[in-house]
Amino acid sequence: MAKNLVDAAQGFLLGTMVGDAMGMPVKGWPWRRIASTYGMLRGFVPGRLPAGTFTDETEMTLAVTEGLVAGGGFSADVVAHALAGRFTLWRGYDTRTCNFISKVRSGQPWNLGGESWTNGPAVRCGPIGLLYCGAEDLKEMAEACCRITDDHPNALAGAVVQAVAMAETVRLGVIDMRVDRAAFVELLVATSSEYGDALSRGLERLADVSLSGDLESRSRRLAQVFPMDSSAVGSVPAALAAFLSADGFEEAVAIAVNAGGDTDSIGALTGALAGAYYGASAIAEDLLDGLNPDDEGRQLADMLGHGLADLARKGAAGFLDMGDGEDGK
Repeated sequence: MAKNLVDAAQGFLLGTMVGDAMGMPVKGWPWRRIASTYGMLRGFVPGRLPAGTFTDETEMTLAVTEGLVAGGGFSADVVAHALAGRFTLWRGYDTRTCNFISKVRSGQPWNLGGESWTNGPAVRCGPIGLLYCGAEDLKEMAEACCRITDDHPNALAGAVVQAVAMAETVRLGVIDMRVDRAAFVELLVATSSEYGDALSRGLERLADVSLSGDLESRSRRLAQVFPMDSSAVGSVPAALAAFLSADGFEEAVAIAVNAGGDTDSIGALTGALAGAYYGASAIAEDLLDGLNPDDEGRQLADMLGHGLADLARKGAAGFLDMGDGEDGK
């Protein structure tokens, strides 16, 4: 488990990168195609981008983290401009997000609102959960971060649930406690129910995911239980199930990615939780070495991880045992 808050913060960022990059080449594939092509995919292979390259999901997560660190906390305007500043079109942004970026850069009113219910806000709200771990306004901050681009109830539910899950995994990891599955799910269902019952129904199905069997059978079970699509409802519970079904970081990401569907996003969601819980120190060197060096992922995780952890310490005193201060990877 994470040695300390820095290890958790760096693990969160590196885990997001690893899960995203591993899922990138098989995005949209059903699990049978992944299995027939790669067996059990547990590393990086080329796809529409070079092997080990992260997509827009990680880039937007990095941008939100940069905005939080630069602003000393959450500011919608600072985060919006951080998103626009880090934007790289070829990573895979959709038209709606490109429109948002264009508005920010041109100085127009940029809040999109609307009826988007995708998992994008859930992915990029991870740093909110870490920064506001133990804070009374955690859900409020996650909601505000989501509303920069999306205000559909399902998108809000996905973003807030992922942020709350992140906060809880960080708390448990840093104090070296195992996750109580029943209590964890109960917390997330209660959180989700504030936004309607669509996501709550998916979270309740976490009880249907077996913790036994080999990696292949656990991954297939995810594909049978959850839609594995780009909606918050179809992906956030699946990522949580992958995390809960695993015994270690690499297992969690492999279970998520090999279930097919929206593999980069679900891989990123899962990697974020597992990375934060187990820490950067638990991520295998061969996976970290396999990340595209042009992305400078390890350097960014080191710098932003320290910045995020420093900010989180100011609000988490008494909620987290900060450990001995040893750095992560």
